[in-house]
Amino acid sequence: MEFCLLEGINALRGEIRDLLDTGYSVISIILQKRGEFLKSILRVLTFCLVTSMIFFFQSSVGFAEQIALKEGMSGDSVLRLQQKLRDLGYYQGVPDGSFGPGTHSAVTGYQSANEFTVDGIAGAGTLGALGLLGSEVSSGSNSSAGETSVLKVGVSGDRVLKLQQQLRDLGYYQGTPDGSFGPATHSAVASYQSANNLTVDGIAGAGTLGALGLLGSEVTSGSNSTAGETSVLKVGVSGDRVLILQQKLSELGYYQGTPDGSFGSGTRSAVTNFQYDNKLTVDGIAGDKTLLALQSANPQVALANRGQALDRDAQVIVAFAKQHLGVPYVWAGQGPSGFDCSGFTYYVFNHFNIDLPRMANEQFYAGSQVSKLQPGDLVFFTTYEPGPSHVGIFIGDDQFIHASSGAGEVTITSLSEAYYQSRYLGARRYIG
Repeated sequence: MEFCLLEGINALRGEIRDLLDTGYSVISIILQKRGEFLKSILRVLTFCLVTSMIFFFQSSVGFAEQIALKEGMSGDSVLRLQQKLRDLGYYQGVPDGSFGPGTHSAVTGYQSANEFTVDGIAGAGTLGALGLLGSEVSSGSNSSAGETSVLKVGVSGDRVLKLQQQLRDLGYYQGTPDGSFGPATHSAVASYQSANNLTVDGIAGAGTLGALGLLGSEVTSGSNSTAGETSVLKVGVSGDRVLILQQKLSELGYYQGTPDGSFGSGTRSAVTNFQYDNKLTVDGIAGDKTLLALQSANPQVALANRGQALDRDAQVIVAFAKQHLGVPYVWAGQGPSGFDCSGFTYYVFNHFNIDLPRMANEQFYAGSQVSKLQPGDLVFFTTYEPGPSHVGIFIGDDQFIHASSGAGEVTITSLSEAYYQSRYLGARRYIG
């Protein structure tokens, strides 16, 4: 702006000097040329104003581009981005400050998990959520008051630590609580939500935190706001009604522990076994139908039926697995909204407190070798790479259930199908 004015003034001075040289007096110049001078000054001011506005907008665009990190860029900002994404479990390489395909993939993974536009470019929104815009946006925080209680990927602190501890106590979180909400916490929250009839999104909002008893007196542990669900007993609930449930299940031979009034994984396993024997929906949740069946159950008959059903545990697992037919195939997914093959077997067996390694090849080498297939056995195949690279659960009648990338979902397939028959490696047993 200052430069523009100086240029205009110099131009006017030059014009006045030329007039003086031709014999005009200063007064006569001013009187005769005042209109032209005013027009000239106005032109100079207009030109400077337009120039300044163009410069301002160019600077604004430049700033917007500067805070966006994308493929091909390098520097300390990219390095900090990689370090943050690595801490959250998205970036698998060694941070080097160079934005390449690995960083692009990590950014898209984070954006997808946190409901951002998935473009692989770390713009202001993505960087803000990651806490990489200084104090302007804190890590994982939300500006709206309605989201202050939400815990999701990228958030950290004492509340996340308590969430992880509670999920670990209930058998959903397998790691060591560290107060950082990463993919493992997301998966544990989603699994809890699925088992407790909550919206499955992996985000611990008010409903999920309330069911877990993590909203203080606002929502009691395991309670539901709707009257139709008040009789439901499920993982996370505690009290006299759970104690009575455990005592009844113990009397019938299903519950093996000491009744303590706390609905954990052992109670869930006992409920699922009872449900299977009584042809109820196998979900591990003691709703109205299950509680009614328990009231009328005869201990002697129940014990006799259990003695005859030697393969009951396997059939319960098969029944639970079938409840996930049609769930989409998702690479690296371990449920409940998406699975890959080993993620599906891991999720199903973990629901019944049976510890499986996560990967297909690990599951193959850790299980007991099988000579004759029984329902509940894991069957393995070599597909996209040599060795055990695909796994499913044998369900009887020459069939197995699995998360199929070809079908795009959890489906049932015959072992006699040419593709799988030619690639069959063997089976492993984890039951009994």
